[in-house]
Amino acid sequence: MDKTFIKRIYVSDHYCSGYPNSALIVMNENLVNRIKKLCEAVKSLNAYCIEIFDITPIFYEDDLDEIDIQFKYIELVKKWNGTIDILTACVTDRMVYWKGLIKNTSINIETEPIHITEIVENI
Repeated sequence: MDKTFIKRIYVSDHYCSGYPNSALIVMNENLVNRIKKLCEAVKSLNAYCIEIFDITPIFYEDDLDEIDIQFKYIELVKKWNGTIDILTACVTDRMVYWKGLIKNTSINIETEPIHITEIVENI
């Protein structure tokens, strides 16, 4: 069973416009299991985080909410048409978040974190 999350985006340049405001993250069972294993590895290695290349998030220029997903309004929400270089999932001992660099800029983006407890419940 896939898990769906909607997360806000933090942008390193607060004065910029036309960049993504939210991300839709749909995790399948394989990704959930991989994140759980990486979380355990972070704990056992006493590390801060492990980063993996992952292109799971879909970025939107408009803000998303649960109603958009539940009632299938997602097609009406404006997708962000830019490109992100070096998109990685950063797995810590308690959460996962995605970060990347907007192509041809020095602007970094980062999603709000998803706590591991939210991911693994009901699996």
